Amino acid sequence: MILRAAAGALTAALTVLAPHPTGAGETWLGEIRDGFDGRLVVQASAAGLRVRDSDLNPQNFLGLPEARLALEVRPDLRLNVRRFRFGFQPRFAGRAFRTDRGSEDATWDTDTDAYVHAWWAQLRAASTLFVSYGRENLQWGPSYLLSPSNPFNRNNGQNNPQVDVEGLEYAQALWIPDAHWSVSLIANTGQGRLTTFETFERAFAVKLDCTGGGVFAGAIGSIREDGTRGGVGGFAGWYPTDAVILHAEGRWEESGFDGLAGGVYTFESGLFVVAEYFRDGDGCRSESIAGCFNPFFGRSDPAEVLFRRHYIFTQITDPSPWTRGSLTARWIAGLDDGSHRWIGLVEHELGDRWIAFLVGVVDRGERRDEFGSLIEGAAMAGVTVAF
Repeated sequence: MILRAAAGALTAALTVLAPHPTGAGETWLGEIRDGFDGRLVVQASAAGLRVRDSDLNPQNFLGLPEARLALEVRPDLRLNVRRFRFGFQPRFAGRAFRTDRGSEDATWDTDTDAYVHAWWAQLRAASTLFVSYGRENLQWGPSYLLSPSNPFNRNNGQNNPQVDVEGLEYAQALWIPDAHWSVSLIANTGQGRLTTFETFERAFAVKLDCTGGGVFAGAIGSIREDGTRGGVGGFAGWYPTDAVILHAEGRWEESGFDGLAGGVYTFESGLFVVAEYFRDGDGCRSESIAGCFNPFFGRSDPAEVLFRRHYIFTQITDPSPWTRGSLTARWIAGLDDGSHRWIGLVEHELGDRWIAFLVGVVDRGERRDEFGSLIEGAAMAGVTVAF
């Protein structure tokens, strides 16, 4: 209803910007009705954490919930009309959670939340030129662990695809001169709901993409409005055979170089294996992970996903171990302190609309390490139904 009302309010502007003749049997209401598409996903889940008492989180000072029940309603509304595309993704959630802070008795609390996860409006200004503004999760690049070439948010959300990755506000202009090239001008104008320690500063980027001949690549130059954090990034991929993809991704700034290299091998059955190495040139070198977040000399930020310097990553995915399901196992090893994390992702279709899922995490490390300083393990199970 909200999207329909917004589209109706723009009728006058659309008439001026796209004055195509309307046939006798065609009306604006009919165009809006035909161009509207909506999807509703309801997710019910239960999650549990085994919280660790550590230097970073003594007696669960951060208040991590050891148990949580959640019901989320996720509408996805879209409208395509003439030269315009609109999207609107509100979220409504109710939660019950239990938190144990050590010195206090654990209690169950509840909360509710309503917010806009994403929205956008796009105008096709010409056959090869598109301009847009909105809040979205803007991602690119071939990497699985994270996206180091992205100057706005390198978290790709693949550790738990059941959780929305928070979007940021962007203004964009996209020019596609032919099937092999595209140029994007991007302005990051707001941080949305992203959790970060940094004071937000608007940033701007130019992105060039090309593909063809078994190769794809992109280059990104960016700078913040205050003149800091300027840098150049890029990614590339090569298909030497039908079964193999080799890829690389990185970014250079004054503070250092972040680089990732890896590859993917796909078997005839559809099962594929990923291996990657990641180096964070500005990663934390503190002996204890708690020092990385010290407000006086630590520079780590929760939006960065990983906080130290060197990692190796592997993933095995079987897209159909059963008739209607998928299974993924991921392993992240921190080479600086020897800690590592195992992640398991399982999805199974219960019917045409129902999907059951299970996400499991196991951390192995000491109290001062990156993996093992917050939790020993976690699990999230639930079902989603789409209408």
